[in-house]
Amino acid sequence: MKKGLLRAAFAGVAGALAIYALSQSQNDSRADAAIEGAVNRICESADPLLVIDGFYARRPDFGTQSPPNVDINGDNLYDIGHGDLTEKIARNTGKETIAYGVSDVEGALTMDGISYALEDSLRLIKEGSMRKPAAVILAVENSMGITDFPFHDMGLTPENAAGKHEQIIRQHESVFGRNTIKGTIQKFADAGIAVVTVAGNGYSERRINMLGVFNTITVGALNYKGDARAPYSNDNSVTDIYRTGDVIVRRVSGGVDIDHDGNADFPEELLSDGPSPAERFNGQPLSRHEIAPADLTDALLAGMDGFIPTVDALHGIKGVNISRAERAAEYYGSYVHILSRQFFRVDAQGNLLFDPSNTGDRSQIALINGTSFAAPAICGK
Repeated sequence: MKKGLLRAAFAGVAGALAIYALSQSQNDSRADAAIEGAVNRICESADPLLVIDGFYARRPDFGTQSPPNVDINGDNLYDIGHGDLTEKIARNTGKETIAYGVSDVEGALTMDGISYALEDSLRLIKEGSMRKPAAVILAVENSMGITDFPFHDMGLTPENAAGKHEQIIRQHESVFGRNTIKGTIQKFADAGIAVVTVAGNGYSERRINMLGVFNTITVGALNYKGDARAPYSNDNSVTDIYRTGDVIVRRVSGGVDIDHDGNADFPEELLSDGPSPAERFNGQPLSRHEIAPADLTDALLAGMDGFIPTVDALHGIKGVNISRAERAAEYYGSYVHILSRQFFRVDAQGNLLFDPSNTGDRSQIALINGTSFAAPAICGK
C-alpha cells in the first residue's frame, strides 16, 4: 500500500499523520485497514465534505463561479459545472457539502492553483468563516506515466509505485520545480482533515495522478453495477479504494435524474436544447451511421457525426491496451458516437440501442463516467 496510516489524523493528533514507506509484503493489510478506518470516520462524521471544483449551476459558498464544462444530457453542449455534479454525487450519499469554486479557464486547476484554494480554505476554517470539514474532495487529475519521463529510470511498476512515493515527488520536483501542494496537504492532515483525490482516467495500470502520491486518499472507479473495476480507471498500488464512477443520466419530469430516485437532480432550465444521441439514434440501423475513417483523430477534427467500434475508438484515440478497450465495449456498448462519446449497443436486428446499464431502460439518455465521480461517492458504494 502507499502513504501510510491515517488513523492519527482522525484522532486529532496535530502533526501525527506521518507518511510511511511501508513494505508491500508486510504492511499491506495494516495500511488497508487504516485507509478503511479513515474512510469510515469521514462518513460517520457529522461534519461536511468540502468540494473544491468548478461550479456553474449554483454560486459556490466560497471562491468563484465558472463557466459550464459538463454536458449532463449527452447532446454535446455544456450544461453544468464539474463541481455541480461532484457535489450532487456527494450529497446523494447523505453528506452535507461546502462548495469552494475555482475556474478552470483561469488556470486554477493546476497544482499551484489547487494549493491556493486549499490554503484559502484553511484560512477560512481557522478564522471561523468556513465550517471545518471531515474531508476535502479534490476531483482533479494531473496524471503521468510511471515509465515515462521523468520517471523512466526509476524502475517503477504498478505494484511498487506507492512505496516509492517520496522518490516520485523528489524526481518530479527536480525536473519541474518545487510545488507547494505537498506542504499544503500536510497542513490539512495536521488539522485532522483528510484530502480525497482521484486515481485518474488513463485506462492504465502505469499512470498515476500526482495528487495521489501526497498524503491523500486516492479513489479509483467501479463500473455502474459496482461489481468490477471500470476499464477507464487507473489501477495500481497508488489507488487506495474504489467507488462507483459511472453516472447514468435519466430523463424525468422537470429535468434529469442521476441517482435513480425519480426526481430531477438538475432542472430543465439548466439543460441545453439539443436532443441527446440516445434520443436521436435509438432504434436506427447502425449501417446508416457507421463510419470507418483511416485516421480517427481526423474524424474528430472533422466533427463526423456517426459511430465507430468502441475498441477502435479507445485503442486508436487514447492509445490504451486492447484488453481495456474490450472491457469498455463489453460494459458499455460495442459502438461509440464519436462526437458525444456515448456508448451504444447493437440489438439482434442490427439497430442502435443506448443502454449503458444493460437493463433495457429507455429513460437513459447519457453516461458520464470517470474517477472524478468516484471520489465524491466515497461515502457511497
